[in-house]
Amino acid sequence: MSNKKGKNKKKKRINIFQRMTLWVVFAFLVAGGGALFAWFQLEEYESGVAEIYAVQQDSHVQLVLDQINLNRGQKDESVITDIIGTLDSSNNKYWTLSDEVAMVFVKDVTETNRYKGFTAETYFGSDSARRFLDGLSMNRVTHSMIVLGGRDYIASGVRFPYQDREYEICLLTNPDAVLDHNAYLGARINLSVMIGVVLCVFLITVVALAGCYVKKLRQLEEEKQNTEVLSRMVEKLNNELSMDSLFDARLAVFRLDQAKVLFAKLEERERLPVTLMLLEYDSEAAAALFLEDAYLQLDRRIFRFRDRKKKRLVLVGVGCDDREAVKAVEWLLCRKLRLTAVECIDSRDAISLEEALEKLCGKETEAVLTD
Repeated sequence: MSNKKGKNKKKKRINIFQRMTLWVVFAFLVAGGGALFAWFQLEEYESGVAEIYAVQQDSHVQLVLDQINLNRGQKDESVITDIIGTLDSSNNKYWTLSDEVAMVFVKDVTETNRYKGFTAETYFGSDSARRFLDGLSMNRVTHSMIVLGGRDYIASGVRFPYQDREYEICLLTNPDAVLDHNAYLGARINLSVMIGVVLCVFLITVVALAGCYVKKLRQLEEEKQNTEVLSRMVEKLNNELSMDSLFDARLAVFRLDQAKVLFAKLEERERLPVTLMLLEYDSEAAAALFLEDAYLQLDRRIFRFRDRKKKRLVLVGVGCDDREAVKAVEWLLCRKLRLTAVECIDSRDAISLEEALEKLCGKETEAVLTD
């Protein structure tokens, strides 16, 4: 019972793997997983690039802080704005300066008036920006990613004292200024195209190989079924041949006392005519040679019986008259093996087969048949 269940499970498993849909879904899942992993790694790579840029930006802010500290003797805060104003700025890069009360400087002197009356908390209105501003350290530059006006910025900032007041200076850079650089953008596009091509090739290859595999698997299954059918046919034929050979008169030499069994069957079925032939031999070698030739040459209707003591063979031809039976045998005879007598029974009114055998072989045969 357990073997049958195991075969059924194995058959079900093979049938599952023979389904092309399974392999197509598998290929798409793997390709989709690869695409998601590649996208995640590209995002991580961009974050790494932004982090590298932020560290460089921290150095820039530290340089400004050092310049401010060198001019600490000046009492007017305009020194700070002058230092910042001399630095490069663009639409993607902003400098901010604020004190404990309000924004002092944004980007450059021409835009400062736009933010008069703004507090730092008002300008840095998003949660990420406020957390960054609140977390600034004294005289130690830090950086973070913040959102201002719906745009992402790399922010580097520091808190420092100046003329008995605390100021906060920040440098904000849009990461698109870095990530949209032609060289980086071209490399990213090329990498994305390469990943897409690799995944497409993988997808096509897996589907094609799966198609071949499923086809070969089905062919193998058909061949196994055909082999099983042929094996059963061969086994059946072998059984039939074995049974046929078992009752083939050419393959057996019976003892003379077994002739009565054959005679009873022949009389029961009325298989006439029947011809009995007596052959005498001088040596066992001559008898063996004759029997070997008879296996190949004699008709299967001719049964062979042997009496070793008397060195003679009795051939019983079923459905053969005397002329036909003698013609089938005489060309196998030799000098040491001779045909000495023939009896043919061709009607029910004639003598019985046992009587014919007694007449053929002599009275001593009667004792042999009755044993």
